[in-house]
Amino acid sequence: MKLLMISLCLAAALPAATPIRELQTECPVISNQAICQFRGGRMFKFDTEVNRIMRVYAFDGQFNFAAPVRLPDAAVAWTYDVAVDPDGGFAVAALAGSGDIRDITKAGIVLLDAQGIQTGSIDTGNFRPTHIAIAEDRSIWALGYQPRAIVGDYNIVRKYSPGGVLLGSYLPRSSFPRGVDPAGAFASGRVLAAGGRIAVVALSGMKGTEREVIELDSNGALLGRMRIDGDRSREFALTEDGNLYGWYRSPAAGATLKLFDARAHSAVEVEHLDAPASLLGADGVNLVYRVPGVDGAVKEAWYAQPPR
Repeated sequence: MKLLMISLCLAAALPAATPIRELQTECPVISNQAICQFRGGRMFKFDTEVNRIMRVYAFDGQFNFAAPVRLPDAAVAWTYDVAVDPDGGFAVAALAGSGDIRDITKAGIVLLDAQGIQTGSIDTGNFRPTHIAIAEDRSIWALGYQPRAIVGDYNIVRKYSPGGVLLGSYLPRSSFPRGVDPAGAFASGRVLAAGGRIAVVALSGMKGTEREVIELDSNGALLGRMRIDGDRSREFALTEDGNLYGWYRSPAAGATLKLFDARAHSAVEVEHLDAPASLLGADGVNLVYRVPGVDGAVKEAWYAQPPR
């Protein structure tokens, strides 16, 4: 396996960078609650404990609507991730049960229209999706796991048509080492789609610090795969021109923005905004950050990618 190459030079910060666009969002910052998530150009509030009913914010940052999700034959469903369809609708990775999150009995992808009305669901069977993305052709990509009580190998990535037909499955669990489920929870794992490419961040080993970055094309063919053990990136962004970024900030070490290339087996630190800005995701070819707003509110700011 090729060695992971990391730049030895820390890039300069960009204190004077000018945002392309800014807006203040109503998505709240509340202590001890999940942070607002940026998907498809808009903000969402969801987690599996406090915000079981997903809150959706419009493209102008204003609160849009609350969207409960449901799976057949289950009393309660929990939102694990959401993706925005090019037609304005949503796909939600959901697990469900009788009321206790420790007792999952159903798994699936819930489909909502642009107003948040549920139009259907995709039964994923024993496959439990925890991360989701929608590509330009409207295909739905899910990263997930299978309960360990069910014996046998399985693929951790599934591709569905907009109507719910399984089009393909990729990346066998057996291609990862023994240990935690590769799908990971929340920011530890991700699946992203942009520019005809799929990027997967998967756990890969016995600890949460052991991970891989994997690139697939729109047909699921493997383009590149590299280990990023020890990397602390918590937010990821895939731009329309095919650049995958990872972001991490700590009080002691400050912020780090890395550009990953699984095909070249490289991870290079690049210029980034000064704290307290933090990466939310990508929108087209631009990066979107969370920056301080008025009276502690959240402001979104669009910036061009850093020079390389």
